[in-house]
Amino acid sequence: GLVLMGAACCKEEPKSDPHIVGYLGWREAALVGKGSSLTDTYKALHDPLVDDVVQTSTNLAERVEGFLSRDDVLGNPGFTPEGVEALKLKGSDWRVFSKWLLDRIRAVNNLGGPRVVLVSWKTLRNFGRFPKFPAESEHILDAERLLEEYARLQDAEGKVENRVICFSFFTHRWERPSREDSDAHPDSEDHKKAQALAKFGEFGTCPIFAPHHDFDYYFWVDYCSIDQVNADQKELGVSKLCAYVAACIQMIMYNSGTTDYEPRGWTRLERMMGYTYCACPLFKYLDDKYPYQSVVVDDIVDESPETFAKGEDGGLLLRIRDPNGKDANFTSVDDAPVVRQLSFTVQESMPMNPARSWHNITELVYDECLIPLDTEHYGMDVIKQIKL
Repeated sequence: GLVLMGAACCKEEPKSDPHIVGYLGWREAALVGKGSSLTDTYKALHDPLVDDVVQTSTNLAERVEGFLSRDDVLGNPGFTPEGVEALKLKGSDWRVFSKWLLDRIRAVNNLGGPRVVLVSWKTLRNFGRFPKFPAESEHILDAERLLEEYARLQDAEGKVENRVICFSFFTHRWERPSREDSDAHPDSEDHKKAQALAKFGEFGTCPIFAPHHDFDYYFWVDYCSIDQVNADQKELGVSKLCAYVAACIQMIMYNSGTTDYEPRGWTRLERMMGYTYCACPLFKYLDDKYPYQSVVVDDIVDESPETFAKGEDGGLLLRIRDPNGKDANFTSVDDAPVVRQLSFTVQESMPMNPARSWHNITELVYDECLIPLDTEHYGMDVIKQIKL
């Protein structure tokens, strides 16, 4: 077994295999690397920026802040308490939700800068790893185009293939960080995160809406969704980070046993963003044992008490930590001022996430604020995996 492992883990990444793309079915219409119209859109984005990129990214950041404070954005949440109760029912109509999501994605794209792009769980399962943007765009989907296609195909319950479309923002610590961008990789050599998200997508679970509704999951992953090559495009993508989070329904965090989620400045920022901008209150927890062993909250807290805590109800909680604190670390020193600026934006923002807005949590106090993590989906998926 080990010899085979060694062969699979050699430095050479597997080349993309063109004939396996058919698994995406109707989603193929949204592939970034396919179809002249989309390819042209992206080519235009990758032309060298005429303006001074610092000025351009500052302008973009200001437009993002304006967007996040707009009355029509704050006053039009993806979910309301009454709406959730209605959607839980068997035969409920999700068409209003998919329309809301399309409007939100269009608004984020209309801010300018790089568009919202995602990776499907089916790609992670079939391709076996995270595709890199933009080099592997033939495996990456344009969110707006995807939702347009979804809207065209959805049934009277707002589902396609009996699932509801859902976008998730993935927060994680890169497994193989490097100051040389070309050497850095977000996943382990056996691509454990991609495999976990593939399983998460295969099951399509959400405890709030079970048992009548399953979800077709797409993921916003930095490596797949922000330009990893063109520094100008990368800077513009980072300027839009808050808006990308606001374009996602939920956060998923990955607690890796081989690299620490703490004390990264970026992961501290991302959890603040999710707790502020995501449409759904659930902040889903994944780790290396998913979906094969149940979560033991005490073990997770004992292992990383500075990151996690146990709630009075026995649930798992994630601490909000200062992304600009003395103990916050960065692979690149240039990232610190960027994170500082973004964290100020988050702190000043009116919360849209129901986990805060429904519970009147107006400010984020470092080391005191605790985000409830959802491990219920994890337990449900462990049972589904056993049944397989």
